[in-house]
Amino acid sequence: MGLDTLKKIVDSVHVPVVAVGGMNVQNVQEVMRFAKPAGIAVVSAIMAATDKREASQQLRSNICHSNLTKEMSQTYTLKEQICSALMNIRQKKPLIHHITNYVVMNDTANVTLHIGGSPVMAHAIEEVSQMVSLANALVLNPGTLSKNWIEAMHLAGKEAGKNKIPIILDPVGAGATDFRTQTNKRFLDEVKVTILKGNSGEIGTLAGEDVVVKGVDSVHGVKDSIQTVKKFAEARGLVVAMSGVIDYISDGKRVVAVHNGNEWMSKITGTGCMATTLIAAFAAVGVDPLVAAVGGLAALGIAAELAVKEESVKGPASFKVALFDSIYNLTPAMLLKNLKVEIVNQ
Repeated sequence: MGLDTLKKIVDSVHVPVVAVGGMNVQNVQEVMRFAKPAGIAVVSAIMAATDKREASQQLRSNICHSNLTKEMSQTYTLKEQICSALMNIRQKKPLIHHITNYVVMNDTANVTLHIGGSPVMAHAIEEVSQMVSLANALVLNPGTLSKNWIEAMHLAGKEAGKNKIPIILDPVGAGATDFRTQTNKRFLDEVKVTILKGNSGEIGTLAGEDVVVKGVDSVHGVKDSIQTVKKFAEARGLVVAMSGVIDYISDGKRVVAVHNGNEWMSKITGTGCMATTLIAAFAAVGVDPLVAAVGGLAALGIAAELAVKEESVKGPASFKVALFDSIYNLTPAMLLKNLKVEIVNQ
């Protein structure tokens, strides 16, 4: 019949119109945007495809995008990329090399396992270069500093950069002492960091803003989170992920806000470091670093939201157990249903 006739029918009747005949992933968006039928029916577009799952997903994605504004379409695409990355993590089981602090070492190893990755916690100067060459992502977390560990991180970072392995730096306590601040600045200057993930005080310190950090907590953070992450990401040529009540992530061009999370996350130690580990798992399967940062932060936030609904949660200890279970039981469908992400700046 053609698109013109289909559009006339859609515009002339008051019941839903479903279009059928010759539609596929290449032309479905044009059909939906021009004629605006209620839906389509296909057979060969799926049944004749080599990969029927992929053909179905692509049709669904194209149909959804055709009915969305540009901003909504970009948000939907971001969500799909995150869900696809989780599937890849579970299938590929990427090796995540951690050089991290004593406080969270066991927890982050478990979180890596629960999301679907494989953890290795290796910090000896004698082996870090060889170990990281086998890994799919490297986590640098100088939360419990020593000169030997700093040098090990530096060596591992250099090797990871040479092998184009994504590096996620968590500058724990930057701003609390000169030693911590200078150590993290050195990493940024000398190691090719892919994603910098920290709280407002830590990011603000490294960006040269007037902030206050006490211990590892941000007491007085940056004034404008959106502008800070965007400008710092652009200046450094990396992705900056600032955690908080609302997480802000930028690659210097785009800024994404993540609204997932729960106040119970502040009742146990190490949730920030767990987020860094989850970001590394997403980065390890080759997705855009911005998508990896958004995916890791959102996955932890969603897991926390689901955990607090469990009847077994009576306090911080039981919440931690429920949180780990929620991370383990996360599915792409659960992510897609619960993701609260917003593109706030283009």
